This record gives sequence, C-alpha cells and structure tokens, in this order.
Amino acid sequence: MDDAAPPIRRRSRFWLFAPFAVVAFVILAWCLAWFVIRARTEEGIDAWLAREAAAGRQWTCADRSVDGFPFRVEVGCSEVSLRRGDLTAAAGRFQAVAQIYQPRHVIVQLAGPLRVAEAGVAAEGRWRLFEASVRSSREGLRQLSAVMTEAAWQVTGPAPEPLAGSAARLEIHARPSPARDDDALDIVARAGQAAVPLLDRALGTPEPADLELQARATRSLRLVGEPVAAELERWRESGGALDIVLLKLVKGAGRLEARGRLGLDPEHRVEGRIEGAAAGADTVLRALLGDGRAGLAAGLLGALAGRAGRPQGGSDAALQPLPPLRLENGRVFLGPLPVPGVRLTPLY
Repeated sequence: MDDAAPPIRRRSRFWLFAPFAVVAFVILAWCLAWFVIRARTEEGIDAWLAREAAAGRQWTCADRSVDGFPFRVEVGCSEVSLRRGDLTAAAGRFQAVAQIYQPRHVIVQLAGPLRVAEAGVAAEGRWRLFEASVRSSREGLRQLSAVMTEAAWQVTGPAPEPLAGSAARLEIHARPSPARDDDALDIVARAGQAAVPLLDRALGTPEPADLELQARATRSLRLVGEPVAAELERWRESGGALDIVLLKLVKGAGRLEARGRLGLDPEHRVEGRIEGAAAGADTVLRALLGDGRAGLAAGLLGALAGRAGRPQGGSDAALQPLPPLRLENGRVFLGPLPVPGVRLTPLY
C-alpha cells in the first residue's frame, strides 16, 4: 500500500495584509485625533470668550466654524466685532489657520472694512489684503508680523479735520527684545508709497512717501487686557518710553533720518526729543516755521552746519543736521523756536 501524501502547508497571509492594516489604523487614529483637537479648540474658544466677557469685553464671531481636516485647524467667522464700554470695533471675515504639527504658529487673515469708535473718535480702515503671522510659546508672544496692501484709513474726532492717508503696502514686525529684561518690545514698521495729506501740507510736496521706523517700547503695553487709558497710564507711571532707533522718510527728492525718545507727561501729552538730519533741510524748516521765519531758519542751519550731531549710521553726505525737535508742555519746538499753530492735546 502506498504511503499517504503529506498535507500541503498553507502560508500565512498575515504579512500580506499587515501593511494595509497598519495604514488603516494610522488613518483612523489620525481622524480621531483631529476631531479631538477640533473639540478642544472649540472648548478653548468658548472658555476664552467667557473670560473676555467677564472682563467686560464682548466679542462676536458670526457663523463660527472650525474646519481644516485633515492637517490643519481653521477657525473662521463671517464677521467679527468687539464691544467694551464706549468702544466698538467691527470688521469683515476672519480666518485663523494653524498646522496640526505647528499649533503655536497661527496665520490670520482679516477682511475689511475695520471700523472703530470710542468717545467721539471714529476710525475706518480698508485694504485689499491683510495677513498676520503670530508665533508664541509657553512664555507668551515670540513674534508678530502683519502685512497690509492697498490700505487706506481715516480718523475723525481728535482734530478739526479728518486725518486720512493711504499706502500701497504697510507692514509691522514685533518681538520681545532679546537684549532687555523689562518687557521691552522691538518694533519695525514700514509704509511704502504712502500718501498723507497732512504731511504733504507740512512739507509742501505732493509726492508719495516711503517710511521706516525701528523702535523699542520699554515696559511694553498690553492693550488687550485693560482699557486703553488705564494701560497707557500704567505704562507712563512705570517709566515706559518709545526709543526711536531710526526713523527714515523718503519723499520725492527729500530725505530725513531721525532718532530720539518719546513718552507721556503727567498731563498725558506726548513729550520727548528727536534729533535728525535731512536733505533739503531749509525747505523743511521753512514749511514748519513759516516763510516769515525763513531768516531764522537759515540762521539755525548755519549754526548747525558744523555740528557733529548727525544721526549715527547716516551714510548720505547730503543730509544736513536739523535743530532738535522738542515736545514739552504741549508745545512743539524746533531748537529754540516754537512751531506756530501746533498744540499737543492729552491722549486720554
């Protein structure tokens, strides 16, 4: 009798299907994690809105949504507004986006117009694009950058006539100063192709201007947490100041560079001293002091011609030193001469 044939051993198909099972598990886990993050994001927003309401700030986010599956978290509002006492502010669509793997880096987009009103002062801003980048850590803000294109604004109330202007591009960058331990904030702001009628009249030239400001705010302001007037007063009493590292203005053939320090006096008016140099300084002085003081302006320039007080870093030999600009007791002085018709009013 023949021996029975050995049974055929079937190979396990586990390793054939294992990769697909692992991929399916990862996808399922990722989906569950995203929905957990979404739920926590909504809870965090609700908790923040409740804290703000308890502090007297009523935020409204119309048609709020949380989307972005599978790799992002997007928070959107069709309109956003704020009410705090007499202050009201409203803007168009708001969207904040963060990648799942970079939750502390948020990109914000805001649609205009932005309208702000408080105590008889009203401001309105419009733009084609507004985008901001906010980086934070457990210690707080690390870096803020914002860019606005084709911007226009108007402020009514603080002056007899509206303060208006426009710019092809505005940008601002801020971060805690790495060289200071007193909550100082480093700020860089730029405006390209800016048109400001008040500046045009002051300098007597209609060309658009390019401006750059590099500054450091000591005892940095925290305008989000307190009423503006209360926070400005806290900042003033703590010795806060705005150190102007460099202010640069290019307008037509004219150029200006300046440095100095500004603060607030006990009457809540801007005070300080700014030293500068300009190309076409005689034109600037005549525009500010008036044609009737043209001789005095020429005398000031002559006295300053040999002064070594040109702003540090000024590389243009055509820049002439200007008399120091002083703001004190509500008046504005160029050297010893008061600027006619200019009075500083309290900010709050």
